[in-house]
Amino acid sequence: MKAKASFIGGALIGLLVGSRIGHALYDRVRAGASALARNPKIRSTASTASDRAAHAAKSAGTTAAHQVKQASTTVAHRFTDRFNGVMHHSMHNGDGGASDDRGL
Repeated sequence: MKAKASFIGGALIGLLVGSRIGHALYDRVRAGASALARNPKIRSTASTASDRAAHAAKSAGTTAAHQVKQASTTVAHRFTDRFNGVMHHSMHNGDGGASDDRGL
């Protein structure tokens, strides 16, 4: 029982001291972050980075849209070419254009 009481007492003292150190550390970190946020050079760099990111996102969207359009055109042409080849093959076999099992 004595060991249990000592452990609990030590934990409470550790918690009390830790919370005071933790609070002081928190205040220092918060003050440092506020000072950085007010620094004009940091603000300018952050603004420039934000502008560049917005431009890169817009450019990426345009490029992606172009690539999707190009891919859809390619697929459409390949499908049309293959479909026309099957139809051409069927017409020459005399089945009047009916598809066979070897088609698409």
